[in-house]
Amino acid sequence: MSEKVEKTETDEPKLSTLQSVLNYNLIENAERIGKYELPRLKKSNAVAYKAIRFGEIGSDEDDKSDKWVHFYAHDKTFEAIWNNPQNYLEKLKEYEGVITPDFSMYSPFTFSMQLWNTHRNRVIAYWLQENGVKIIPNVSWGLKNSYEFCFVGIEKGGTVAINTIGCITNRVDRIDFKNGLAEMIRQLTPETIIVYGTMPLDIFEKHIGKGIKFIRIPHTFKTDRVAEIVAETSNHRFQVGNEIIEKLSTETFDDLIMATGDISLKSEVTR
Repeated sequence: MSEKVEKTETDEPKLSTLQSVLNYNLIENAERIGKYELPRLKKSNAVAYKAIRFGEIGSDEDDKSDKWVHFYAHDKTFEAIWNNPQNYLEKLKEYEGVITPDFSMYSPFTFSMQLWNTHRNRVIAYWLQENGVKIIPNVSWGLKNSYEFCFVGIEKGGTVAINTIGCITNRVDRIDFKNGLAEMIRQLTPETIIVYGTMPLDIFEKHIGKGIKFIRIPHTFKTDRVAEIVAETSNHRFQVGNEIIEKLSTETFDDLIMATGDISLKSEVTR
């Protein structure tokens, strides 16, 4: 018979660390499933047609009730929701819902890094759902070894969201994305897939007309400087690039590529 272990004063700092750094308290009551004990999300059948990225919440003066908040941007722009989730809860409730976080699953990342980011995605998703926020689970994957955990915790037959921006920029990435999409559909059998970004036929054609509803949300960036540069160069396919490119910081440059989906800009820089 095991003895009950009483919590001592020295345990308090440990618990505080778990709550403040690892956000253990956010999933304390969650049903955790699978080998890696990821929190189970309730099935979502919601659909999204308009979206705004997390970094822009509060900046739009229009009606928010039909917009969804997404996290398809650089991780550093939404680390804040992991570090201080409570700070954003009421603001997020002003919108129709949230397409849940997309902490990166880059193929070069180690297995453990991808698992940790999947865990973080699920933790915030679960917490939002438990606090009355309508969600659409974001799904992302890496290489085949990530398939054993990256779909866990999401109920079958509902709505999921995926992002293609920055994920299909070369032949290898396209193959990895195409394989992961097929595996996601096999494991989750979604009714609806929200696609943020482009939908190239060589990746999506085999799944169209197979009973899955696809809804594409075009990617848009409101950042003034990025919008200005896109406007200046959109008719020139970035071939006036050198003068403008030299003035761009790495961050703005990456944003510009994501905003336009035009990787030809990257080749201009590397010449």
